[in-house]
This record gives sequence, C-alpha cells and structure tokens, in this order.
Amino acid sequence: MLVGCPPCSPFSRLQQMSWNKRGPEDYEAMVQEGLAHHRFVYELYELQKSAGRYFVHETPDHTWSLQTDFAQDLIGQEDVHKISGDATCACTA
Repeated sequence: MLVGCPPCSPFSRLQQMSWNKRGPEDYEAMVQEGLAHHRFVYELYELQKSAGRYFVHETPDHTWSLQTDFAQDLIGQEDVHKISGDATCACTA
C-alpha cells in the first residue's frame, strides 16, 4: 500500500488568501515545484496499480490539483475509486 500526501501549499484554497503577498516569481516557483511533485506521485501510483498493488492519495476534495490532466487521467480509470471524506487529516505533521 502506497500512501501519497503531496504538499498542498501550492493548491490550497487557504493559501490563495496570501498569494498577493508573495511575488509572482515566488508563487510560480511554488506551483511548478508542487506540480512536479504531484506528477512524480501519480507516476508512483501508476506503478503500484500496474503491479496489482493499492495506493491512497490523501488531499482536500476541492483542491485544483485534482483538475490536472494527470490526476483526471488516473481518477477516470475504471479500477480507480475516488472517495471523499469530511476533512483531510493524515498529513498534519
């Protein structure tokens, strides 16, 4: 079982409130780093799935990272199930 909990800072709705306090270069760098990390994690999920193993991706349900093409490709697969809970709490360390 692979559990992925990528950093949510670049995609968090709460973080959006302070984006105007950062320079555009800082924001863009944070988003690009977050997207690169997410792509890597989704590649690991594909490896897990192709080997017949399971994965869990823990993230807030309405984060825009779930709208990326690589997330939608994985979520749209017949043997992948998206389950929504009340709140994320697994990655609070």
